[in-house]
Amino acid sequence: MKFPSESEIEAAKKSAAAKGTTAELLTYADLDTCVMVHNFTPREWALYIDAQQRSVSDAKDSAFAEHVVWPAATEADALAERIPALTSLVANDLGEAMGNIDAMPKTCKLTATTPQSELSRAGLSREKATDLLARFNQPGQLTLVRFPTLDISTEGKGFAMVVKTPAKAVYRARLEVYNKAKDDGAGVWDCAAQAARDFFVWSSEGDNIDPIFAAYPGIVQGDLIQLFVKTGGATAKGERRRL
Repeated sequence: MKFPSESEIEAAKKSAAAKGTTAELLTYADLDTCVMVHNFTPREWALYIDAQQRSVSDAKDSAFAEHVVWPAATEADALAERIPALTSLVANDLGEAMGNIDAMPKTCKLTATTPQSELSRAGLSREKATDLLARFNQPGQLTLVRFPTLDISTEGKGFAMVVKTPAKAVYRARLEVYNKAKDDGAGVWDCAAQAARDFFVWSSEGDNIDPIFAAYPGIVQGDLIQLFVKTGGATAKGERRRL
């Protein structure tokens, strides 16, 4: 397997930093192949999500062409011809770096009786939990969410957040514009981000959601919009009994 030189790695790291992102080496041992990439910036990720609404394969091809920085374009194109799935593999790995994976968040209702062990795992003090419950005092309105596999400021512990059930008008309006954005292939990430802002209450990273957006923009149109839908009650299972 051919690898980039140390000087090529350093050059990729510097150019990535200048863009406000990071460089990674993606190795596929089964394919005897590796490539070096620049990760998406948050804005590039938002545009990529829009492009996927129009054509997933075209979006992945573009991501490969734009983000592979080694080998050079001609050799990278030859690799993609020799290994038809390579563009998709690389695009998927670029997405994982953004948090676009099934992060399997752990959720529980935040109440006055939430076990201390749950609060401690989330980095939420009992005093702060009591304050949040006093501000949002309708039963069942707050949900504690942990992302144990996605680290931001605490290595190996992931991050946590508290979200609220959105008001009915907000819930309907946000989902309407989100679904329209998906149909139009424009503004999908931004619409999902607004929904996330609307139901955000607190996180272990601070009292605003921006550090989460910056670290893992891929969870916005993934796990967070799904949580938004869930907090509105859309995933509840009903039972029918004939009377």
